[in-house]
Amino acid sequence: MDNKLFQVSIKGLIIKENKILLLHEKKDTWDLPGGRLQHGESFEQTLERECEEEMGVKCEVLDKQPTFSWIAEDSIGNWRVMLCFRIKLEHFNFRYSDECIGYDFFNKSTINTINVVPQIKRLKEFLQS
Repeated sequence: MDNKLFQVSIKGLIIKENKILLLHEKKDTWDLPGGRLQHGESFEQTLERECEEEMGVKCEVLDKQPTFSWIAEDSIGNWRVMLCFRIKLEHFNFRYSDECIGYDFFNKSTINTINVVPQIKRLKEFLQS
């Protein structure tokens, strides 16, 4: 891939009591729900598709514009534009996949105790203590 290109990742934010939902992936990393924007998809369609694929759960996108955004390099050197939207999930009875073998809620302090994917490390800047 040409290193001058960016991938666009659309991520979902679920915040409860100043804690944010992260998915535990099979490769022992933690990430926000969501994924890459595909050609022709809206941000909402991307989040709906990704929540179904990762967790088997329908989501409702609560924002028209991203709540948070930043650029970051992922674990294999690709640069990504990260766009985060607040979402509401239908339920928390997830169907597990390689991208979701579990989940938990983390705050600014506890997120430092887990192995988050490199592209969401800037998320800590937006979390309250």
